[in-house]
Amino acid sequence: MIDFDFLKSKHTGDILINNSGGPDCAIVFYGVAKYIKDNNLPIKIYHTSVDTTEKFFYIKHAKMVIEFVEKELGVPCEKHYTKDNIPAIMENDLPVGYAEAQKELIQSVVRENKNINYLMAGGSNMLARRFLDEAHAKGEWLRLKYSPDLNRLMKEDGGVDNKPMLEEQGPRPFFAFHPFINHDKRIVKQCYDYYNVTNTLFPLTRSCEAASTAEYYKGEEHCGNCLFCFERQAVFGRL
Repeated sequence: MIDFDFLKSKHTGDILINNSGGPDCAIVFYGVAKYIKDNNLPIKIYHTSVDTTEKFFYIKHAKMVIEFVEKELGVPCEKHYTKDNIPAIMENDLPVGYAEAQKELIQSVVRENKNINYLMAGGSNMLARRFLDEAHAKGEWLRLKYSPDLNRLMKEDGGVDNKPMLEEQGPRPFFAFHPFINHDKRIVKQCYDYYNVTNTLFPLTRSCEAASTAEYYKGEEHCGNCLFCFERQAVFGRL
């Protein structure tokens, strides 16, 4: 479902997964691990996960995803880098500023491991506004139908290109692969179904971004009210 054939090219190297424990990066990790196993490639996989003062469940869910893939496919995690590996500004033993801490961690791991040639991440677009407005107007979760013509659908939704992004970055050969960068969660759901892990891997992931100060905040549970929970329910039919 996700095209990883470029890993057989002259650019082959080890992989760093930016693993937040969310559904997007989890299925990218599963897909590339399966590709490595099926093609018997000598590629190692590393992971980065960051918890911050406002986002403190990422490492836990990332570990759950890693354990599932190791058990299911037998593809090991070479090393899982977390907040302990970055000298970030700290508050209550957690780095402040998720994006800054994440970037700092990734850069430090790439500097340390010269054999890493790829950074892979999830990161799909939010559902088109017209879908969200329709669901809110009905006052119920939106059940989406998949279009067989994704190019047409993306144009309707305001997208310009639905191709995965593979771009060279940094002072040495280093490529960032973002397979969902021009897609929304519907293609992510299709990938889960394709790999037959919708009922096994998906429940281990977390999407909720409710702030701890929100009245509907439920701690480790999905709140069911934030936009990310809404999107998760809309596409997957469950939290």
